Amino acid sequence: MRKGGIPNTFEDAINGTVRDYEGGVPALAEAIGYSPSMLYRATNPGDGGARLDALRLPALIRETKDDRIVRYLAHLRGYLLVKVPRVRRAKEDEVAELQRHQAEAIQALVGYFAGQHGQAETIEALRQEMEAAAGLAKAVEAYNRPSLFEDEP
Repeated sequence: MRKGGIPNTFEDAINGTVRDYEGGVPALAEAIGYSPSMLYRATNPGDGGARLDALRLPALIRETKDDRIVRYLAHLRGYLLVKVPRVRRAKEDEVAELQRHQAEAIQALVGYFAGQHGQAETIEALRQEMEAAAGLAKAVEAYNRPSLFEDEP
């Protein structure tokens, strides 16, 4: 590879992508709809008889999460390749459920101050709603904490 992580040739990009796939060639072949023997042959520099079908490249890139091929092609055409991060969002259903529990807790307080509920009943309702809300708040926070950005779409 050249400095900056750009493969020297298109074949280097493809071969490196296949070779470095953590699941191994048989699993990768199955994921992209090839037989393992064809994928081995297509990435063997000494075997000129087999080539990887260009229509399988998107599946190969998606499955391996390796962007060497894309970096090589961008470089070949003189493009500067910049990956745009995607902002992660909390799961909408968990946020809605969290808001519902918070609203129920507020309603319990309103009912207490309006004289509709006794102190013990209000405290128990608050405890239940706040415990449920705290569990959901932790799940939403944990979902967003590691990074604001997704690694993959």
